[in-house]
Amino acid sequence: MAYLDEIDKLHPVRRSSAEKEAFRAFARDSFEKLGANTKCEADKNGKHKNLVVGDVESAKIIFTAHYDTPMASIFPNLMLPRSPILFWLYQFLIIFIILGISFLFGYVATLISESSAESAFFAGFLVTYYLLYFLLFRTFKNRRNRNDNTSGVATVMEIYARLSDEDRRKCAFVLFDNEEKGKLGSKTFFSMHKESLISTP
Repeated sequence: MAYLDEIDKLHPVRRSSAEKEAFRAFARDSFEKLGANTKCEADKNGKHKNLVVGDVESAKIIFTAHYDTPMASIFPNLMLPRSPILFWLYQFLIIFIILGISFLFGYVATLISESSAESAFFAGFLVTYYLLYFLLFRTFKNRRNRNDNTSGVATVMEIYARLSDEDRRKCAFVLFDNEEKGKLGSKTFFSMHKESLISTP
């Protein structure tokens, strides 16, 4: 898949505003070289910028993927769709490790602090918890994003490239922003096109 390698080489990280803007320019140029009309749709604050190709209101099928990429984590991001129990056990294990270390530092704070034990514990716990959170999940950019979600973006672009003009007119193609922050791009898209998305033929 040509788009996969090209995106992975030119825009492997799409996290900051500048990185995402550069990728959107690349994607728009790629679509428009194939004759597409593209537009950027954003929420009222301009924070969640989705790239839309085609007429969403009349589309029979909408192909979507999110183009933003996640932060790197010290803990591997294991996806276990065939075993939801193991998936959630792994998530809780990460939580327990973070909480356990935070409790430990909270306890240490009570031993070395001259203030009340309760205040020292909560101060030590909260400081450690938020430091671990940012260190583990918000500090390092992930440069290995072929599966999250460069492959999805490349697939959407490849589908458009391979369809005939007649089939393209029946479809819309949307690349969502800020899905890693709580599906904010798709929520914005749904709010903007709610009537046409939930209507039946």
